[in-house]
Amino acid sequence: MTTAGLADCMSYDERRQWNASMQLTFKNSCGTSVLEDLKSYGPLRVLNLFYPEPCDGLSRTCHCYLLHPPGGLVSGDCLNIGIKGLRDSRVLITTPAATKIYHADSKGNCQRQQVRIELCGSDLEWLPQETILYNGARPQLSLEVRLSADSSFIGSEIICYGRKACQEEYLEGLTTQRVSIYLEDNPVCLEQLRLEGGSRLLKAPYGMRGRNCIASVYAYSSRVEELSSGCHTLASRLESFAREYGCDAAVSFRNQLCVVKFIGDNSRIARKFVLKVLAYLRPVVSKRTLCVPRIWYS
Repeated sequence: MTTAGLADCMSYDERRQWNASMQLTFKNSCGTSVLEDLKSYGPLRVLNLFYPEPCDGLSRTCHCYLLHPPGGLVSGDCLNIGIKGLRDSRVLITTPAATKIYHADSKGNCQRQQVRIELCGSDLEWLPQETILYNGARPQLSLEVRLSADSSFIGSEIICYGRKACQEEYLEGLTTQRVSIYLEDNPVCLEQLRLEGGSRLLKAPYGMRGRNCIASVYAYSSRVEELSSGCHTLASRLESFAREYGCDAAVSFRNQLCVVKFIGDNSRIARKFVLKVLAYLRPVVSKRTLCVPRIWYS
């Protein structure tokens, strides 16, 4: 598609769509990870680039904040985000605030967010803040990650069904979520969730057990034995966290990928959980201590 054609399809049209697309490419330049190329259309911007971490002799880590100025998705909206990490680049990508997905319109038009990450000998962390689904939301969420064997990756997602603090449950709507992670074009993690508002899965003991928040962390490193050993240690550490906060946590290591899951009562506990997991896994995956994005505290 030509640039003009892409720009046109990303604008607000008669179908009530206000779409946005962004393609980012990062590289290592003289020991610093920089944004080499950026293409964006519609309401999606890079808020800023920061370098809060000390240089460890390899490549200074770039913290990149992605901003969606409308602040939420309504029926018909679609966000497409493509991220490519070139050799020896180190990047942490997050968002300045939670993503809100609102009640769908009377026609039931869905909201879509598609994220595609490709790493070629790069170290990347995809750590967006939580996604809040309003009652009646109909999101289609997709995360696809393609890794080379010498890459490192940590990704996290937090999704809240309804707004528990406002006594709003997720009684209507339909959520579809897909996570696909490939290592050298071979699938190592394929997940799909389809959850209807008001479904018995929200209350059932084999589902969310009356809780409204789920979180996932995915980690890959070429240091397979270290990551495998780290997963076993992490599982024992999370047992005490689960007892303290009354949540459920699980850790698995399969196909060279560590997957950590959480089910709990709210995003505050979910974020504490993710931070605890990151504090342990980041040194294992990339030999760096945790550096929390400062925007998370604003």
